[in-house]
Parts: sequence; structure tokens; C-alpha cells
Amino acid sequence: MTRRKAATESSAKIELNEASLARLGAKRLAALLFEASDADAVLARRLRMELLANDPVALGKEIDRQIQALRRARAFVDWRQIGNLVKTLDGVRASIVNGLGERDPAAAAERLFGFLTLAQPSLAVRFSYVGAAKLGAG
Repeated sequence: MTRRKAATESSAKIELNEASLARLGAKRLAALLFEASDADAVLARRLRMELLANDPVALGKEIDRQIQALRRARAFVDWRQIGNLVKTLDGVRASIVNGLGERDPAAAAERLFGFLTLAQPSLAVRFSYVGAAKLGAG
């Protein structure tokens, strides 16, 4: 058996799960997440929300900031980017319900109402015949 084939077989046995990632240690995982967040804006927003989870006031301000950014959005979203939009919306929703809701239910209810108002005129997602979506009113 060649060395290359042996390396491939041994790497195939490594399963990616919580236990195997925990063996990397907190410092290595933090470095990997930081590196990955440079290339993935959705992950960066999620990490920011997780870091703020213990401070309901700061988390509420970050949620407000993200809702305002979504409300002001006027960009075209190509069909290939719809998944990122869905992840962003779901991340904001999860931060409101899970993060803020557990610590300050009244503030979470207020943010959730603001989030739901995005669905009406502010975040009108219209699909064109070429597979793009238009974000924004009008």
C-alpha cells in the first residue's frame, strides 16, 4: 500500500462531530472559527450574536442593528445567494427567540414584532424570470 493511499484511508476514518472537534481544544477552535468567519459573513454575524448572548442589552442593540440593515437593503440577490439570505434571517430569528427570549422575554417580543414587519413592504422579495430576487420596497 502506498503512503498516499494509507493517508487517505486514515483520514476517511476521522468523523466530524462534537466530540472530535472538542479534542482540538478551545484555542484551536477559536482560531478556526475566526478564520472561517473572514470568508463567511453569515457565520460572522452568528458568532457576534453568540458572544453577546449573556448581555441582553448589547444583544438587543445588535439585533436592532441587523433588523435595520435588512430593512434598508435594496440589493438584488442572485438565486445562488438566497441560501445566505435565509441563513441570515433565520440567525436573527434564532437570536431573538433563543438568545434574547431566554434572558429578556419582553425585549424579545418587541424585536420579534420588528423582525416580522420586515415581511411586508420593507423586505419584498420578488423573483424575476432570470432567477434573481430584489430586496427592498417598490
